[in-house]
Amino acid sequence: HLERFNPAVMALKGVLKNPQFIESHRLAPFKTRGTDVNVVLDLMIHDIDILLSMVPHPMKAINSVGVPVLSEEVDIANARLQFENGCVANVTASRASRETMRKMRIFQQDAYISIDFQSREIAIYKKKKGLTL
Repeated sequence: HLERFNPAVMALKGVLKNPQFIESHRLAPFKTRGTDVNVVLDLMIHDIDILLSMVPHPMKAINSVGVPVLSEEVDIANARLQFENGCVANVTASRASRETMRKMRIFQQDAYISIDFQSREIAIYKKKKGLTL
């Protein structure tokens, strides 16, 4: 998928170590284009692809829910992915949003990483060495 080549995703190399919690939101205003498939195949699939490349561990459990609100297909969906290594990812996709949002937040032992796929920007907040919280 093309998002793997987004400069913000490529900037993760060397920074991403062992994600513990990942949260993604891929939201868009309703358009009739793409309503022949559900929002998971239309939008969420991009974030799932990125997640699977970031967390190279087997899946332990998946819980999901989706509802149609503006079309015959699922328009809003949420999935909670649990990996064998303990990482949890909460993924939300919607095509019933007022504004477009393409963001992912990654939490790991030493850093919080925020990715904006739309603006192709990444922000990295690192814990200072020796700092205990």
